[in-house]
Amino acid sequence: MAGDILVFIAMGMTVAGTLRYLAAPGLLLPQPLLWGGLITQVILQFGLLGASKAISRAGVIVAILGIAVFLGGSYRRSRRQHRSQSTPDDRRVASITGVGNNPQAVVLSQDGSHAYVPAADRPGTLAVVDLRQRTVSALIRVGRGAADALPLSSDGRVLVSVAGVRGRLIVADTVTGKATHAVAEIRSPRGMAASPDGATVYVTSMSDSKIWRLDARTLTVTGSAAVSGRAVAVAVSPDGERLYVACLRSSSVAIVNSRSLATIKTVALRAAPVRLAVGGGDLVYAMCLGGVAAVVDIAAARVIGSGRLGEHEGSVAVGRDGDPRWYVTDPWGGTLTALAARSTAVSETLAFGKKAPIDVAVGPGGLLCVACQTGVLDLVRFRRAGITDAPHLPSHHRDPSRAAPTGADDAAP
Repeated sequence: MAGDILVFIAMGMTVAGTLRYLAAPGLLLPQPLLWGGLITQVILQFGLLGASKAISRAGVIVAILGIAVFLGGSYRRSRRQHRSQSTPDDRRVASITGVGNNPQAVVLSQDGSHAYVPAADRPGTLAVVDLRQRTVSALIRVGRGAADALPLSSDGRVLVSVAGVRGRLIVADTVTGKATHAVAEIRSPRGMAASPDGATVYVTSMSDSKIWRLDARTLTVTGSAAVSGRAVAVAVSPDGERLYVACLRSSSVAIVNSRSLATIKTVALRAAPVRLAVGGGDLVYAMCLGGVAAVVDIAAARVIGSGRLGEHEGSVAVGRDGDPRWYVTDPWGGTLTALAARSTAVSETLAFGKKAPIDVAVGPGGLLCVACQTGVLDLVRFRRAGITDAPHLPSHHRDPSRAAPTGADDAAP
């Protein structure tokens, strides 16, 4: 009897996971459900816990069908990447190899001369890339699960968040090429951001859904507060007064006072956010699960633009040096897309194919640094800084009262 109940539970998990996968092919959650359901039912097939053969066989069939759906979706993703395969293009400036196994982020130094690329797969590294020489000057071991990086100062210290159950904050010394020590108080860190003056660091921890505030020089904790909905990413307003926290479980962005760390209000999104970027005019751009992107007007505390831009959640970055656009990556679709400010209207797209672009950072002069899953950092420079007669998402995805800015084509790339 107990075995039959477990089989029915596993079947329910498998069916639910399959339906969620079909609804959002970029969602990662169903994969362990599908595999877990199959393993559970195969074990029960051998007669453990007294499960009846008929029910066990039915469970195995359901699990196999679920796996078939998942593999079919993976094949579809592969075909999509093949169709968007990387081709010669004068927008490609350079390709730097050897930045680590499965890079998760790319962050630039303040002067834009170096890029820091944390890579999650074994052994887990932080690549220090000299963008002038276009070479990897150091590859520092920080531990498997490296997820994000944040330069602390001009003396070569970089803070690295290592995700996972045993995740921790690591300080990497780019001068000596070694990881020096960890910040013990914070478990399972994920997103990081610094105040505009660089004196304060903010870190999210997924294990307890908290936002932590640290002194950037000493890395001592100066405050922490719970943020409901599982905090995963954080960004800081240009004046440093507010924090914007991506809440995975509640599919929202929390607006937090940077001094008291109290939540002021939350803005609900149509999908769960995983990455944030701050734009001008009180705007926050969010990349969400399933390839959904959103534009949030912080002053109005509402979403003014939203739409599915790809197969899978990638990352988001905002233009600089007169470029009003924002950029999103789609690892499964193999693309980097530029969009007009305040909307989800597409300006330009560049295909990367099976390189699978994970993250993008915008450097001086509009140089785009794109970290790809294949261990490559591509340097790209898009042609335009605006939008003219470009294709866009259906009008119901955008607020019709918010028009794309005029004169953007005259801005420097």
